[in-house]
Amino acid sequence: MREDEIYFSGLSKIEIMAASVGLATIIVFVAIYLGIIFLIASSAILALKQLTESSDNKQRYDILRKIGADEKMINSALLKQIGIFFLIPLVFAIIHSIFGIQFVVIMMSGLASSEELVPSIIATVIVIGVVYGLYFWATDAGSKNVIKSEI
Repeated sequence: MREDEIYFSGLSKIEIMAASVGLATIIVFVAIYLGIIFLIASSAILALKQLTESSDNKQRYDILRKIGADEKMINSALLKQIGIFFLIPLVFAIIHSIFGIQFVVIMMSGLASSEELVPSIIATVIVIGVVYGLYFWATDAGSKNVIKSEI
């Protein structure tokens, strides 16, 4: 190697774009994975708390039956109670996500355009909706079974 020789290395635009898309994909995958794990954990905690409260309030629902409330009215009240219980954290999560997505789009503007992130965002919303909806449905069905069961 001579002192007057200059060596340089360069990457083509295609190589840089491929590397940045790969990095963006890894970041989105990890974020979605962690989000789904936290979603499942929080949904399970909400469901268990609601089922425990239904079990504790079984006598109150029996009293409502004795004073003349029909099953449709009791089921409606239970559905509203569970709906509010699940809806409040979901509303706060949506508000947080709106600002979080804007921040992520700004931070990843050099790696990927916002149009490239739209499919990931849509897929995430669908997965969250399905998982959260299944926990909501299971909690509602479980709570109805708890208050209907005979001691």
